[in-house]
Amino acid sequence: MKAVWRFLNNYIEQILLFVMISILICSVTLQVFTRIIGSSFSWTEEVARYSFVWFVMIGMSYATKHHLHIRMEVILALLHGKKRSCFEILLQMFALCICGYLFYLCLDYVEFSYMKKAPALNITMSVLNVSGIVGIGLNCVRIVQNIAMEVAKLCRPQAKTEKED
Repeated sequence: MKAVWRFLNNYIEQILLFVMISILICSVTLQVFTRIIGSSFSWTEEVARYSFVWFVMIGMSYATKHHLHIRMEVILALLHGKKRSCFEILLQMFALCICGYLFYLCLDYVEFSYMKKAPALNITMSVLNVSGIVGIGLNCVRIVQNIAMEVAKLCRPQAKTEKED
């Protein structure tokens, strides 16, 4: 069980991103070829749009996991040791508050979107809108993991260097 958990923890975003980008590429390619033939499918555009939205929402979590978001690098470059870790925790806590609020809003929005239907696919719009819950939920998990890593750095005994106060 631990091996499965470790695998999912390490690769869940990569697997989902691969699936979403594959669906996007296949649907757009199909749309291009059917337009060349002269008869196109109406659903391929919606499938491409939905997979793109899912790709972006899951990509947000992947970027958080690998620290690829735009951050206050100028301030972080001036800080070292425990001060840097404390500031990093502060930034992560701020991001967690924002993501928590967005998660709450997404829950309300998905509940509301069950009534709407997608025109071409004739499925509920909540299939698209649940991407916010999944993406932001994964992002919250990754932020909590980042905070835990920074707290572990703070608790780890270190020899004092010249740069630290």
